[in-house]
Amino acid sequence: MPDKYKKSNDHYKLGGIADERTKEIITTKVQQARKDSPIGPYVNTPLEDVDVIVPKDDSDLVKEVKRSDEIAEFIERNKEKLQAGETVSGSIEFEKPNWSRIKDNDLVSYIKSKNEVTGRFTAIHKADIVDAKMNDDGTVTMKVVDYYDFEKWKENDIFDKLNNNAYEQQKLGKLKPYAIYFELTY
Repeated sequence: MPDKYKKSNDHYKLGGIADERTKEIITTKVQQARKDSPIGPYVNTPLEDVDVIVPKDDSDLVKEVKRSDEIAEFIERNKEKLQAGETVSGSIEFEKPNWSRIKDNDLVSYIKSKNEVTGRFTAIHKADIVDAKMNDDGTVTMKVVDYYDFEKWKENDIFDKLNNNAYEQQKLGKLKPYAIYFELTY
């Protein structure tokens, strides 16, 4: 892992995570992802050896997810249950960047201008929200978990082609899937 990512993330093996509930949440996500998209040699990695990336609270990724429309919509959809003291779980999917709006084929400028959407979509895309609950002060605490892997897409644009290249690299064992997990207070 490059140094710039080490500063904003912690890295664990699933077997080294002490909190049993956290381990259960991540294990469930990894098992489901492997069932849905069983490609590449890493599918057979023992669960205790699965890499888990935990972005720090002040990382760009956590900040982007926290201020995303998708999190706000999740909370709004579940507002009554949360206010009633229930614990809520569900899934969210971050929007795909609209690559057709790239002006003058300037991909770098587009990514920089849309970094929030691009970052959330490429780092997480589809995530599970687990154990969301309203705190006494009105904030909502939740756990966000995803398994970073690739599935084959119908090719409509350059992003789909990049994704499918990553899918092929994963299939060959060149890209190693990993879990992403963090807690968030909104």
